[in-house]
Amino acid sequence: MNDLVLLKGNDIFTNSLVIAEGTENKHRSVQRLIDNHVIRLEIFGRVRFEITPLQTKGGMQEQKIYQLNEQQATFLLIKCFFEINVELIGIYVYNNKGGYKLKRGVVM
Repeated sequence: MNDLVLLKGNDIFTNSLVIAEGTENKHRSVQRLIDNHVIRLEIFGRVRFEITPLQTKGGMQEQKIYQLNEQQATFLLIKCFFEINVELIGIYVYNNKGGYKLKRGVVM
């Protein structure tokens, strides 16, 4: 596994490849997740990336590797965890009768 924390100059970060490997997801899935939440992630700082070469069966291509600071990476992982739990077990929602009701498929 790649190092979880990377250091470049004075910047400490992790990247989308490390997150994909650590969560056993495809890199493209993590890239899409970042793309879908980039506005929220930028609350914690600019979302940076680098373009690197990638050898594929079809030849050499380029891939975008996102670099996330600690707050961005934490937000992304918590968001994923919450969405997975909602999909698996649903979520209890407070109703106006003073109780909670299980609702499935609710995504916040």
